[in-house]
Amino acid sequence: MSTKKLQPICNTKNLVSKDGEILIPRYMIGNPRSYRLDLGKGVLNLEGRQQITKPGQGFKVIPIAFRCLQDGLFGQPEKKWCEVYFLNEAGHLSVFMFHDFSVNNLSEAARDLFYENRGLCEVVWNIRLEQKQNKDGAKYYMAFFEFEMINEEDLKIWKTVYQNILDKHSHIYRSDTVDSKTLFFENWSDGKTLTEKEIEDEKQRTIALIEEFSSNGESVAA
Repeated sequence: MSTKKLQPICNTKNLVSKDGEILIPRYMIGNPRSYRLDLGKGVLNLEGRQQITKPGQGFKVIPIAFRCLQDGLFGQPEKKWCEVYFLNEAGHLSVFMFHDFSVNNLSEAARDLFYENRGLCEVVWNIRLEQKQNKDGAKYYMAFFEFEMINEEDLKIWKTVYQNILDKHSHIYRSDTVDSKTLFFENWSDGKTLTEKEIEDEKQRTIALIEEFSSNGESVAA
């Protein structure tokens, strides 16, 4: 698949077909397409093998779900991580993660969103990668964040896409981190806790079974 199709979507117009139908993303429950924000090299890549951006090149993304967690993952000491679930241009639900100082940078940048009454999944993220150097002289990159407001019409489209995912799958998560300690989330759920829709569906199934049982009982009695 071309690199262009694997780029994160940052324009909601790309979520609507020529016929006006809003995208239903492709998603294997618990296994979104795994991207890596490699801050050692300053690139976004797919599964550590296909480079999506050039070294140090920033990019834009609109999260479909977000989670901040704390754990020792991938052989590293315990620390704070962020999971950013997003859609690529091919319509695949995907995820990338980052940790440590970049998480702190996100927290600082996100403060104003509270007063704008916007969540992290209701804005375009402009992610800038800045090269740094540690005390041993090794170079690495740190992520910095700015946000662009989405107008109400486009935000409605984005929320419809999110609802399309819920209607089909109920949960957005990645199975290999689902048991880590969750600190904060938007639109993320663990695949275990019943959603409001699942609770209502189960309630309706129970009512239907009771009605069917009652109807059969009346037929027998008659």
